[in-house]
Amino acid sequence: MVHVRILVGDIESDKARKLADITETFSGGIIHVTIQQNFVLPWVPENALPALYAALRDVDLAYTAADTFEDITACPGADTCRLGITSAKGLANKLTVDMSNGLSEFKDMAKNLKIKISGCPNACAQHVAANIGFQGGSITRDGRTVPSEMVFVGGSLLGDDTRLAMPLKKVPTRNAPKVVKKFLKLYQQEKQGDEHFDLVMKRLGAPRLKEELEEFTHIPSYEEDPSFYQDWGHEEEKFELQQGVKGECAGATVEEKIPTFKDAEKHLERARALLHHGDFKASMLESFHACSASGHVPLYTKLVDPFTPEQTMWEFENMLVRTGEADQKWLDIAARLKDNINKEPTEELAEEILQIASDIHSESQRIQINLTQA
Repeated sequence: MVHVRILVGDIESDKARKLADITETFSGGIIHVTIQQNFVLPWVPENALPALYAALRDVDLAYTAADTFEDITACPGADTCRLGITSAKGLANKLTVDMSNGLSEFKDMAKNLKIKISGCPNACAQHVAANIGFQGGSITRDGRTVPSEMVFVGGSLLGDDTRLAMPLKKVPTRNAPKVVKKFLKLYQQEKQGDEHFDLVMKRLGAPRLKEELEEFTHIPSYEEDPSFYQDWGHEEEKFELQQGVKGECAGATVEEKIPTFKDAEKHLERARALLHHGDFKASMLESFHACSASGHVPLYTKLVDPFTPEQTMWEFENMLVRTGEADQKWLDIAARLKDNINKEPTEELAEEILQIASDIHSESQRIQINLTQA
């Protein structure tokens, strides 16, 4: 199987047609797309490898290091997706250049690590399953919007040892390459023997890692350094957010409905009325929908638009609680609600879930105020 590396997942139509002709010769016209945004030609005869390499080199597709540290995965981001906040490809291109310069000393040590970059929280590039992951966002400084990245570390897809990455800190996008170098230096200094990168990061722990990243959170004023207010690959453009629009991953055929706290309040009113009339099961379900409707509002502000109440509560926990924007008492709230809803309905349980719904409503309002003021 021959991996053909496609830089940041982009290939021009002329090259694609030439690659199609190459597959006819070397792999019987069969080609697969990988999760790393590359191509794979299966069943290539071993004695044909030199000729295949020469053919790929002739069409400028003989890049080395496929599926390694140098092979960065990035979603379309703000370049073409209306839901994208930052240019994932712009940052990926910058890091790719750094692989031959500032990061080259770490190539051998970091060969099997993966960097994944998503332009928004929807994680199309799977940054939450990356050794080093970035999630596009924004920060405000002196009334100006600054492109930023939420930093994730320690995620891997390793069968039974698969783990999600730890969310750490939000840094201005301009400092993201420095963050990568910082992690690699930490790994170099702290690893014990052949200890894996993820295990080193886990051992150091989130508090230590957040402390190590603190230096990269500083944003100079626009007068001091205007580059911090520009996105990678878009240095001549003003960085702006697009609010309330659908992106490629959501699909243009879904009707747009902006969630409001009034939706949650209607569910709360119904839950109270049903509880009063002794219909505990229906009251519990209305309280559950109230939780979802409340959490949906700040999630939507962050450009996350789940389709079901279950997805909403999972995203509430993942995008708001685990990032520190919501109170940590709501950890595992998705599982707790699901467990309670499936229990035998009683007046006591209905009252408990209604109180949870009321508290989440208040918490979501607090988060929304912080998001709109940021």
